[in-house]
Amino acid sequence: MIDLYSYNLFKKYGPNRGTAAMLGDQIPFDSTGFKTSSEMMRSLGYQDFMDIDYNGKARVNHDLNQPLPASQHGVADFLYDGGVLEHVANIGEGLTTVVRIVRVGGVIYLLNPTNDYGESYYNLDPMLQRDFFEANGFETLYSALYHRRNLRLKGIRILQRFAPKLTERARQMFQKKAAAGDDGMKKFLFHDNPRHIQILPAEKKYWSLPAITCSLYVGIKRKVQDRIVWPHQGNYVAVK
Repeated sequence: MIDLYSYNLFKKYGPNRGTAAMLGDQIPFDSTGFKTSSEMMRSLGYQDFMDIDYNGKARVNHDLNQPLPASQHGVADFLYDGGVLEHVANIGEGLTTVVRIVRVGGVIYLLNPTNDYGESYYNLDPMLQRDFFEANGFETLYSALYHRRNLRLKGIRILQRFAPKLTERARQMFQKKAAAGDDGMKKFLFHDNPRHIQILPAEKKYWSLPAITCSLYVGIKRKVQDRIVWPHQGNYVAVK
């Protein structure tokens, strides 16, 4: 789904020309004023639009678990993922497809859950997006934590902006503790207090789950690299 907030960021950060691509079957919210994704993208100035899915309905019939054909490398000026990568079991190949399909100067806009239940294979830490794409020739333009509450009834609101420098500070703290042999952080993370656990009865009609928070990432491709680089998460002491 594409809401008005995302549409406004498309206008701000997208090149708004050439070819727009989209992972999966994404439909605009009524609030945007558009009926189809193709209509929306053309309104932004894109002359061409291509969606990518293996459902037999998309313009590009492709399973994101598999390598992207070379003929599709560097064809898009803009790529949108509103919640597809987390459903791809071979998520590394899905991430690689995002790198490959966008040409130099192209912009990617990714919106993937940091907490979800039952609908996706993965919940992504915001640092995965930033670390992976910066390691593969992209510059970060914008990142945020995006909070969805009662999606169908009350729309979407922003929980808070996500500043990468704040995560870097936390990461440095983890590294310093690990280097000193302090596992206090793990003890904190794995601490289980019985008072915080609630067992829901099986016959309960509705389950109470936290609202969904997504990691939003916007980046621009600055260069093409010969191979995909897989970064190491920086919370651990470097191997010597």
